[in-house]
Amino acid sequence: VSDSLSVIRSGATAVKFLYIKNLGTVECQLALEDDEPDILIPGGAAVSMRTTSTVTTATVKVATASSTTTIEYVIAI
Repeated sequence: VSDSLSVIRSGATAVKFLYIKNLGTVECQLALEDDEPDILIPGGAAVSMRTTSTVTTATVKVATASSTTTIEYVIAI
């Protein structure tokens, strides 16, 4: 992941479950739907969420504020 937003999932079907772990030391930004970061994931930390049918998140983007980091992720639709 670099300092520009990277789409890791896009489509018409809403995401039901999302897990992202930041394997690096640089903070990672998670953006759902638009380009504004919704969640900041510190180095070594992870975030997971289960969404409801009223949440229509279909696009998931990640970036860093600077530099690069490595992530692992699982997305279920």
